[in-house]
Amino acid sequence: MLSASKSAKETIRRENTARWLLGDVEKTRTASIFAMLHAFTRRICTDPDSDPKEVLKTIIDMTSKMTDDVSSNSSTKAGQSTSKSRSTPRIAKGKGRGVPSEEKKWNIEKLMDFHSQFVTAENEKDSYSPWVKMTNTALELLRDKELPETRGYDTEIDIILQHNDPNILRYAHNDQTLNRKPDSIFMPISTARMLHGCKDDTKWTDVAENHANKSPKKTREDANPWELNWGDAFSSVEYKRKSAQKVDPQPGDLFEESLKDFGDILRGEKIWTQLETGKKRKRSNDDERQDDNAVKSRKIEISNSSNNKGNGPLSGPSHSSQSGQTGSSVPPRTASSKDWSHSVAIQSAEYGLNRLCCSFDITHTFIFVLIDTTLYISWYDHEGIITTSGFDVAKYLSHYLALLYILQRFNRNDWGRCEDPRLDTNPRGDHSDRPSPDKLVVTVQGKKFTFDLENRPVHKTLAISGRTTSVWDCEMQEGDKWKGNYVIKFSWKEKSRESEGEIMNQILEKANNRPEIINYIPRFIACEVFSGISTKDIRTSLGVDSHTREFVVVVMEKLDGKISDLEGDEFWDVIWDCFDCRCHSLKPGWRRAC
Repeated sequence: MLSASKSAKETIRRENTARWLLGDVEKTRTASIFAMLHAFTRRICTDPDSDPKEVLKTIIDMTSKMTDDVSSNSSTKAGQSTSKSRSTPRIAKGKGRGVPSEEKKWNIEKLMDFHSQFVTAENEKDSYSPWVKMTNTALELLRDKELPETRGYDTEIDIILQHNDPNILRYAHNDQTLNRKPDSIFMPISTARMLHGCKDDTKWTDVAENHANKSPKKTREDANPWELNWGDAFSSVEYKRKSAQKVDPQPGDLFEESLKDFGDILRGEKIWTQLETGKKRKRSNDDERQDDNAVKSRKIEISNSSNNKGNGPLSGPSHSSQSGQTGSSVPPRTASSKDWSHSVAIQSAEYGLNRLCCSFDITHTFIFVLIDTTLYISWYDHEGIITTSGFDVAKYLSHYLALLYILQRFNRNDWGRCEDPRLDTNPRGDHSDRPSPDKLVVTVQGKKFTFDLENRPVHKTLAISGRTTSVWDCEMQEGDKWKGNYVIKFSWKEKSRESEGEIMNQILEKANNRPEIINYIPRFIACEVFSGISTKDIRTSLGVDSHTREFVVVVMEKLDGKISDLEGDEFWDVIWDCFDCRCHSLKPGWRRAC
């Protein structure tokens, strides 16, 4: 959500998060971008039994016809854009969904002009504006396109691409913040209006023309005190440009053979190679050995640092041991660490991490990576990272338009924001039972619990894959009042494992009301596995093996203190009681209780 600016107590540097993400990035799975487009298409099909391959083909045929009238001139336009065309392009202001055909044709010509400007941009910075203008011009053209096989565009979201860099998006993790500057971000039009101080009835085209192609930092200086966080950014685009590209003729049906493997970047470039530098020298065997040794030494330092109790910026977050993310202290920054920590794989993974962890109801996210003119998609959820092959937007503009057509029809679920009514996070839902506007109401096993997401969590994990547990103080509804001292816990468990509620029921049955056991196990109030919210579907669509994780919510009574707060005999009495409980739980036929 948009929030007022707050001073950061402590900033987590990129080198720190890069080390935590290294394990996840090294385990990245790869898939064809066609498979990802099919998976995306399936989400917008009106008939669940439709073949997404055929529907995607229909969409691409439609977008190809959009540019047929001017595509023959695209190669001659490349590199010939005059200073006038670069200084005066704008997005046509369509009136509603019925845009006049002559105005539509003018918009298509501008689309092709922005496309040429993007392709021939001399550097990364120069490619920002034409890419945003091209994307938003295409979104405007696609709003009135309707196919019976797909649902219409989401008028409530009505996505727009906003240029962001050098504006900062902040993610607050406990008492620390991650400050990052994604190049461009997709967001709902309502967020864009609020960001730029526009009225609620400001037209989409006005926002696109006057604001979207400029960084909010440059357009709102002292006029707007609000800033974006990662809950507002549905997705982001990361650019890497080494030189201007030539526009080749459309190669017809050779699209699938021209796909470029993003895995080559991970394997050939190594994830710690900096791709921003432009020129790339040939790597020798000595370079490879040096990089391998550097990574080994980092891993050793990370694993050994888990026993340290540092007071620096890494002492706060918890990490997923499954991903190899541990440790509290980090080695000093070196020149080589800057290279790998700023690589495109680490940067995009960091944006995925920020989006996934910004709220308990984020199920997945995806990031677009543009290397020169080749577009890749990276998918992030709590089972890990999947990165696709890429296609050249310079040659296959119609395929990019097809992708935009699909994204424009995504709902909040598709963008990764769970709309389950039990979670009370859908802005279109009924929030009449909230005790206050700032508090959410979550329903678990028919019982209602409320908590404030803006408060500091009791515990929160900073990781992509794994259980990524987060715990918040909450109250339970009793009649017309909210009472009690409880904690609500959100996590992503492996589907093959029993839930905590099932394990606890077995322990209670075995304990038979024996106080040495009952008094030292959590007192569960409610536990529910949210069926239908898992990491399986996307991997099934992509043909990738899955160790499915599903969303679990648990509510327990909150302890009235910490063992570490006790002193003397009182401390040791509790320690030995816990030890005794542990010994009982290790007997044959028992599950671990403590």
